[in-house]
Amino acid sequence: MSTIRPCSRSSCQHCQKRVAIFLIDGFGILRRRHEAKCPLAKVTPPATQAETTSETTTATAVLTGSTASSSSSLRPNVTPQESPGFWPRLMSSLRCGRRHRPAALVQRPAAVAAPAVGEVVRGGVMLEGDERTEVLREESHFKASPLLSTFRAVNLESGRSRFESVESTWLRILATKATFARRSVRAPPEGEGWSTPCEHSDSRWKMQLWYKWSAPTTISTLSRLKVQGSLSEVLSLFREADKVSNWLPFVTGGECTWSHDVPALVFNIEAKVPIVPRRFSTLIHRAFIDDADDTQTLPGVYIIEWTPPAEDVATGLFCGMQVPPTPPRSSAMQVNLSTTFVCPDPEQQDCCVIIMAGENDFGVNQRLIPNLVLRKFLTFNSKVVASNISSCLQDMERFGYSERIEKDAQGFYSSVRKRTSRRG
Repeated sequence: MSTIRPCSRSSCQHCQKRVAIFLIDGFGILRRRHEAKCPLAKVTPPATQAETTSETTTATAVLTGSTASSSSSLRPNVTPQESPGFWPRLMSSLRCGRRHRPAALVQRPAAVAAPAVGEVVRGGVMLEGDERTEVLREESHFKASPLLSTFRAVNLESGRSRFESVESTWLRILATKATFARRSVRAPPEGEGWSTPCEHSDSRWKMQLWYKWSAPTTISTLSRLKVQGSLSEVLSLFREADKVSNWLPFVTGGECTWSHDVPALVFNIEAKVPIVPRRFSTLIHRAFIDDADDTQTLPGVYIIEWTPPAEDVATGLFCGMQVPPTPPRSSAMQVNLSTTFVCPDPEQQDCCVIIMAGENDFGVNQRLIPNLVLRKFLTFNSKVVASNISSCLQDMERFGYSERIEKDAQGFYSSVRKRTSRRG
């Protein structure tokens, strides 16, 4: 009865010695460590070192274009060892079987051609038909945004605007995300599966929170917060993103770059959760835009944010803005899409309503999180955010927001005031 030869990854290619533990070394770690120190490696000719064994897999042949060759005759003869037992032979056979995959599964994908001018791309997919028409309609809709036109005029007058083509590029990217973003900030939420509202209030704020499981590990949340403050003051909490640690829990700092061409910014924040041993960093592009036709809606400002794709920030710029560096020793996280809507309260003067919608991937299946625990956690976190935002609005000067509003380096707050007065 013939025996099954053990996997070649358990034998040194120089001296043929089996270096695996119990003849099992699926990843070849012990073999490579032995080969680096093998005494025969120094006397083996270079041509022999480049040769591969006869057990080269199909995947390796496809990727490298090389074929397997037999072992060199210059290698010393080694006395064959005893045949391994049943379990080592079975494990070796299973490992070899897993390595022989079809070549089509390991071929590298072909390069994707860059989209031409006028084409619309979302998530790397070229849009056509109704989807493309909808994106172009959103682009023309936001192009007529009063906030954008006022911001453009203010910066052109001051000479701060530098890039004429930035606005069109920025609007095209924003239009691919605006349709869903505008619909997601309607409170109470529309659709099925939402929880009953969690309501809490204080003398300075009032908060409502809804949530639902949108995926096995993802939770969608929608909160409505009423606070005391003007529209410019509330927007400054989101505009001055480098001060977000004043009101957002677990955030330890961040760097921000503002645009003089469009009402947008790019920032990289760093967060540290107490129960997690490492830090997290998130690169976010944040856009400020309003509705050109707000006769049927509240006159407010949409804050739409997402993490730009890596290929869009590879040059270190995104829509004319310098991309802040990633903090060292941190794990990168991404924001697919998050939307905030800020508007004056129609029922009470000198108050604003903040509606925030987003999705959070907890990485834990919903079956493992009791609804009572989840509800308490989300309620507690929202209460902390509401209390911190209210504290910042009550003492804008101490937290540094009053100075930023007065300086108005990019002309954003004057654009908001002109927009509000024009509508009034």
